[in-house]
Amino acid sequence: MTERKDHVRLKPLNSAAGHVMRDYGAPWGLIYKEGIWYVEKPELCEERGNYLATIRMNSMDNYSPKAFNVCTRTEAEQIKLYEESGDLEQVRAASLQIIPPAPTEPGLAPRSPDLNLPSPKSELSAAAQAAATAGARAAAQSPEPPPPPEAPSAPPGPAKGNSKAKQGSTKGRTGKATPRKTKARRRTPGK
Repeated sequence: MTERKDHVRLKPLNSAAGHVMRDYGAPWGLIYKEGIWYVEKPELCEERGNYLATIRMNSMDNYSPKAFNVCTRTEAEQIKLYEESGDLEQVRAASLQIIPPAPTEPGLAPRSPDLNLPSPKSELSAAAQAAATAGARAAAQSPEPPPPPEAPSAPPGPAKGNSKAKQGSTKGRTGKATPRKTKARRRTPGK
C-alpha cells in the first residue's frame, strides 16, 4: 500500500524563486502559513491535497511556481533536511546565470563602454555618440559653471495694477479693494 500524501506546506517566502505568498486561506476555513507543515486528516487528505497541488503563487499565471508542497511524511522529512543542510543556498548560487555579452554582428560598431548610451548602429551615429560623450566629459571636467542666461527685458506698457481688465482685480480708482455690494431683495407680501 502506498503512503498517503497528507503533509502539506505553503512554500517559504523566497521572492527570487517566485514564492511570494505568506499565507493562504483555503475554502474549508484553514489558513496555511508559509513554511509550516500541516498534517491533513486521513479521510480528507486526498481531496485537499489534490486541490492544494493545483494552487500557484500567481493565480493568473499558469507558469508561476506551485504554492504548496504536498507529499508523504518521508518526502517532507527529506525536504526539511535538504533545506537545513545549506545545499539549497549552493543550488541557488549556482542557478544564477551570468549573462554573456551579446555578440556583435558584422557591420555593427562594438558596444559602447559608456553604459548610459546605446550601442551605435552606423558610422554616423557612432560619430554623433562620440561627440556627445566628448561633450559630456568636457562639461564634467570644466571647473566653472556656465554663466546664467540673461533675462529678457519686459516690453514697455502700462504699469502693474493700473489695468483693471488685464489683472482681473476688483480694485477701484484708489487701488484699494472694494467689497461687492448686494441689492436687498424686496419681498412682496401675500405671494
